[in-house]
Amino acid sequence: MKYQSRDGNGYDFADGNGPVQAHQHPNGGGWVADTAKVEDTVFVAIDARVFGTARVTGSVKLLDTSRIWGSAVVSDDVHLHDHATITGNARVANHVALHGQAYINGDAMVYGNVYVGDTVRVYMDAEVCGDAVLLGADLVRYSPVVIAGLHYPAVTITEKYCNLTGGPSLPFTEWDELLADEDALDELGGSELLDFSPILIQLLEIFT
Repeated sequence: MKYQSRDGNGYDFADGNGPVQAHQHPNGGGWVADTAKVEDTVFVAIDARVFGTARVTGSVKLLDTSRIWGSAVVSDDVHLHDHATITGNARVANHVALHGQAYINGDAMVYGNVYVGDTVRVYMDAEVCGDAVLLGADLVRYSPVVIAGLHYPAVTITEKYCNLTGGPSLPFTEWDELLADEDALDELGGSELLDFSPILIQLLEIFT
């Protein structure tokens, strides 16, 4: 079912294109441009938006003030929270969770059990998959390295950050300071992080 645009002259998605023909999605009531394709199984919260030529399918949930636009394709069980955004030619699928001001654009591909939060931006040709965790203010231009089978569930290493699943996510420079201070390590992650620190030091030596 489609609802008419708010004033009969279209809805302005504030993307510089002015008012365009749009409707409120039957599952959640959020505004969707008529040029976008959003299946009825998708949930679009009242303050969330889908526009451009984006395609959204499956059990995707747009919550809060999240956005999908451009030519992005989003499918499966992806959840967008807060003011998370997917745009450009990005492809996002499987069980991805976006929080905070996470921003996925360019030709990026994100899939698997990925968690992206804070102000992380994934762009260009980056491919993020598996159990990757991206936090902080990271800018991910290239595909991160995800290392599993260690003491922690997974370690995600990008150009400037090292993220521990279920543990701290810090820039390399902060890890250098932290790893030199056992008391700080213990306070931040307890004995688990202390035990893991020798392996972490070796990883950082390889990737920095």
